[in-house]
Amino acid sequence: MVSEIERLLKIISGDRQKLECVLSSVSDGVCVVDRDFSILNFNSAAQQITGWPEAEVIGRHYAEVFRFLDDKGRNLREANCVLRQAMEEGKPVYPAVEQGAIIGRNGQRIFIAGGAAPLFDDNGDVVGGLATFRDVPSEKEAEGAKWDFLAMVSHHLRSPIAKLNASLELILNFKLDEQSQQEVLETALSQSTSLAELVEDLLGTAQLGLRKISAKQQPVTIVPLIKRQIEAFKISFNGHRFDVIVPPQAVIVWGDESKIEVVLNNLFESITSLSSPGERVIIEIREEASKVVVSIGNQRAYIPPHDLNRMFELFPCLDSREAQTASGQGLGLYIARKLMDSQGGAIWAESQVERGLRFSFSLPRLELKSGKENPDH
Repeated sequence: MVSEIERLLKIISGDRQKLECVLSSVSDGVCVVDRDFSILNFNSAAQQITGWPEAEVIGRHYAEVFRFLDDKGRNLREANCVLRQAMEEGKPVYPAVEQGAIIGRNGQRIFIAGGAAPLFDDNGDVVGGLATFRDVPSEKEAEGAKWDFLAMVSHHLRSPIAKLNASLELILNFKLDEQSQQEVLETALSQSTSLAELVEDLLGTAQLGLRKISAKQQPVTIVPLIKRQIEAFKISFNGHRFDVIVPPQAVIVWGDESKIEVVLNNLFESITSLSSPGERVIIEIREEASKVVVSIGNQRAYIPPHDLNRMFELFPCLDSREAQTASGQGLGLYIARKLMDSQGGAIWAESQVERGLRFSFSLPRLELKSGKENPDH
């Protein structure tokens, strides 16, 4: 990369307009300095990577903009700079694998890899230097992402596995009548099916990186689904009282049943984590225009407004202990939001001191026309 830019610089030497045109088209970050390390050119890629606009860096010393850190986050001495090395030795320095961290304009740590080359005048004297760089994920970031993903998988799978085990223990350890045994088996089958589909989604997401989780949407009768999830939840987390408020008519949504089950379970876990045994959990289903809204509330819990939206982020930095508990270790509500996004739905939280905490999600309402479901509404 450096040798190619050097070739172009020789072709257009002396023409600043052409120089800027060429550098602006280079995909890597490029920084050109004079012999005193004052920045002369800072291309658009460099601005995007570092967060520094060109107007703020032109004329500044290179070390003021490129503040390198060691693996412990401490500032490295300027003597370690490859640009200085290239200018002192009079030859390109382009480590194939070397990378380092710099502090961007907004204080964030940015991992970069690149090299440098000296610039000469007609007499062969070094008059400046050129550094190229690109942002790359650090090994530590990659390692952290791996463990974050494993934590998310563990959290995602823990609940259905626990319910499945509890169902099997009931069958093995207690003499159930035929109807009760059938109900427990149906619960176990439902959790097993959800577990298999969740594993498939997680593996697909891991293989394809940022691929959006697909949803198998179809008409779903929401009230029976919620009641089944309440019973399944009680098997492993008994002690809470669930009151369900439903409209008189059947309510059908357009969604993915298995993903709705996961969302409900994660919201149940979040709301009951802030409740004492025996406290009421109020679940309300209501129709609003073209959507159905499901709300799950606790009248005693409270979360400050600035934490309400952040709870749905991945590993959020939350101020209140209640928000930290409800977020599901930074995974439960994040997963719920992702699953709602995959179905074209929405999810949010509301909290007031006198009214408590309420989680809500919405999905498209399915209208029945001439006896046929219309999934478009």
